[in-house]
Amino acid sequence: MGDGKKDDSDDDRDAESIERDLLSPDQPTSNMTLASKDIRESVRQSFQRDFLASDHVGDAETEAYNIELEKSGHTRTSFAQIFLDARELWPLLSVALGVCFFNALAMPVNAFIYGQAFQMFEDGRRDNVGEAFIFFLFFVGLGVVALIASFCTTYLFGKIGEKLTMSMRVRAFRSIIYQDGSYFDNPAHTPGKLITRLATDAPNVKAAMDTRLARVAQGILALLAAVVISVFMDWKFALTCSMAFVFLGIFQFTIAKMAHSQAVKFAQSDEAGRIAIEAIENVRTIQLLTSEHSVHNSFTFCSLKRQKAEMRKAPIEALNFATTHGLQYFTLAFCYMMGFIFVVNGWTYKVTLFQVVQTIYFGAIAVIQATEFFPEFVKSRLAASLMYAIINRQPRTGKIDAGEKISIEGD
Repeated sequence: MGDGKKDDSDDDRDAESIERDLLSPDQPTSNMTLASKDIRESVRQSFQRDFLASDHVGDAETEAYNIELEKSGHTRTSFAQIFLDARELWPLLSVALGVCFFNALAMPVNAFIYGQAFQMFEDGRRDNVGEAFIFFLFFVGLGVVALIASFCTTYLFGKIGEKLTMSMRVRAFRSIIYQDGSYFDNPAHTPGKLITRLATDAPNVKAAMDTRLARVAQGILALLAAVVISVFMDWKFALTCSMAFVFLGIFQFTIAKMAHSQAVKFAQSDEAGRIAIEAIENVRTIQLLTSEHSVHNSFTFCSLKRQKAEMRKAPIEALNFATTHGLQYFTLAFCYMMGFIFVVNGWTYKVTLFQVVQTIYFGAIAVIQATEFFPEFVKSRLAASLMYAIINRQPRTGKIDAGEKISIEGD
């Protein structure tokens, strides 16, 4: 019994010794364990994710992709490469873009019909029930066409995206299972990371060709159609209104760029986050040195400094939000003011004024709604870069299809 207790106590001491060696905060960085590195990187990315001020969910994930690409040294994939690699989907993509074009015409045509309807009341007539019913049928027909076009667009682009995801996932898995043993000895190719590639990165690639591409294509086509229809009605007034909306777009892009650059700069120079990471990793040393109060004061000071910086950045964020949601109405006011000048001088008609402004406005709104998907394309490109790094990697044992193929016959 005494020997058994002694053996148990020796085992406990050995276990404590192993745990102390693994978790010791006093080890130099060169001897830091892989688990400790993973913890450091995870906590660091968590702090960056929290301080990236944006209403878009994909910013933190995009930042993680950028970090991983810089570490691995892989080249970034272009959208042209993604589209060329999906040649078998081109016929279906052509049909989907054609249907998307009809769907994009809905908003400009709606504005055009809406303006035409005002001609019923131009002379103060009240006996226009028949004309009103005709416009009612026009709006119903436009709604039915838009409904069918939206359904077909979403279905076709969704099908394209899922086929692309399936192709990328299967090809990546095929490349993984043919790799040699040294490939899996690399810490960057652990089972968890490879599973993440198949489960998460492959679906992220489909943003380049799924319904998000449909929304962006629809917005661009709607704006082009709106400009063409407006120029056909009155090219002078249409160009005047177009310049106002172009100025609005440039101003919004500039403010959004400033806000994003400020957010990234704050995330990369986060002193409070660095102190928190170092304190968590070396908590035993801090406790042995009784430096808890000093570390806490440093963290509080840096947090307050960061808070003041965030408060200075708040007006830029507010201006970005205000331009996105409010400046378009000032642009409309400017267009109607210019329209008033055109009507007074006899350069255009009242109905034409309303039609041109509303048509271009609906086209611009479609583009503004599509801009929220632009970060998804950036994330798609980065995810595709990591996926192609797996797909295109050749094992040291040689190409899969190379060599002699022997046919075996018999029982």
